Amino acid sequence: MRARSSTVRAWASASRSAGRAASVSAAWAVLWAAAKRFEGMAIGALLAPIFATDHSARGPFGGGTAEATFKPLLVSAIGKQIAAGGGLATMMADSLAGCAIAFAIFYGSWRVAVEHADVGAFASFLGALLLAYEPAKRLGRFPVDVQNGLVGAS
Repeated sequence: MRARSSTVRAWASASRSAGRAASVSAAWAVLWAAAKRFEGMAIGALLAPIFATDHSARGPFGGGTAEATFKPLLVSAIGKQIAAGGGLATMMADSLAGCAIAFAIFYGSWRVAVEHADVGAFASFLGALLLAYEPAKRLGRFPVDVQNGLVGAS
């Protein structure tokens, strides 16, 4: 609740600041920071069950009570680092792109095997698809990069 009230206060002070352009960019900076904090918290909550299965604190080289006490802080810090590095959006986009490429390979190989399609056409299509992957990924990241630049400029 405390973080929420500080975010609301920061939003209000940013919107009261001098100049419309300055207040809008400051308000976006406050919102962007709040969104990054929320994303870090959400990723930390997703990682918590993974770290809950690790019982190394009780092992012969474990940290005991101290390790068990500070493990939630470690999970939270890992979540914040993942959020700072692009968060789940990058991982999900890469996973979806991998699924799309796998489907293209499956469909193309099925057409070659069952419908006796041209192997050269399939190979050239697959090569063009793989060459277009990196530019398409950069285009997908473009709005995020622009938004980061606008927040950093304020």
